[in-house]
Amino acid sequence: SIFVLKTDDDSFVNVGSLLMEFNNQDLKGWIYSGKKHNTGSREVPLEKFRDLYQDGFERPKQSCSGAGYVLSRTLLEEIMKFHTDPPPAEVEDVYIGYLVAKLNVRPTSLSKIIAVKPKR
Repeated sequence: SIFVLKTDDDSFVNVGSLLMEFNNQDLKGWIYSGKKHNTGSREVPLEKFRDLYQDGFERPKQSCSGAGYVLSRTLLEEIMKFHTDPPPAEVEDVYIGYLVAKLNVRPTSLSKIIAVKPKR
C-alpha cells in the first residue's frame, strides 16, 4: 500500500475525501497527516500523564491526534528504524509524533476527513 491509515474505533473516515486529498499530492514523498495538536505545549499538562512517559522523554512540539492519522509507507519504514521496545511513551499518537519529529517531518491537517463520534 502507498499509505497507512490509523484510526480509533470511534472515528469515522470520509474515504472519498481522503482519496481526493491524496490524489493532489506527491505520494512518493513522506506524508504525516491528521488532526494536528500541540503536544509540546502547556495546554497538555505533563503532570497529568506522567506515568505514561519514561523519565527524560521529550514530547514532540506537534503530532496528530490518535483519533486518526495517515502515514505514507515510506515514512513508516523510516520511523521504524528509530523504534525502541518498550517505547518511551505509552501514548501511541505522541510516540508516532516523536518518531516523525526525529526526521524533521511536520504534520499536515486532515481535520475535515476524520471525525470522532460524539460522546453521549
